[in-house]
Amino acid sequence: MKIPWRKNVLCLVIAGYVTLLLIFGAMVWKGGMTAEAAYEVVKGPLMALIGGSLAISKDLIPLGIGPESQQVHSDRDDP
Repeated sequence: MKIPWRKNVLCLVIAGYVTLLLIFGAMVWKGGMTAEAAYEVVKGPLMALIGGSLAISKDLIPLGIGPESQQVHSDRDDP
């Protein structure tokens, strides 16, 4: 079974990471902030983006792919 690529979702997630990286870089380079202070600003959105990325990836992969799920399904089919 082939897993379909969700290119639009992948592009949006990558755009989110790139945006946070650019904001962090702009605050450190142009804003004159220290890296620690800039990280404190982007820490919340970064953690939310990581959590959202994990949730999206979990939901995009259909059930029934991989040897673990095949074992679970075959156990359920036994009377």
